Amino acid sequence: MTKRSRALVLTAVCVGGLAAAASPAMARTYNITAGDLFFRGVPKTVPAGTHTFVMRNTGQAPHNFAMAGKRFAPVLNGGVGRITVTLRKGKSYNYLCTVPGHAQAGMKGTIRAR
Repeated sequence: MTKRSRALVLTAVCVGGLAAAASPAMARTYNITAGDLFFRGVPKTVPAGTHTFVMRNTGQAPHNFAMAGKRFAPVLNGGVGRITVTLRKGKSYNYLCTVPGHAQAGMKGTIRAR
């Protein structure tokens, strides 16, 4: 191996290592279902980072999904909404349906970022 080829290999290794270290954690998407007074498919724990929750309303009533200061507007039967949030390691985040009475009836929970 020549001096020049060794320098090229070393440069490639260093640049590759920097690119891997600088790349953000992969965003994750979760498909959840809202029915009449329940959520299904919401994880209890997730890795820290950016997450998208795609909610499909299969119930008769309008529902939404609120979390970390962001929310869906209420959706009608068959509607789909999406929310993207960044969750920090070691923190817990409450989620709920903000339609009056729905959280009190059980449409709520907590997700912990690990």
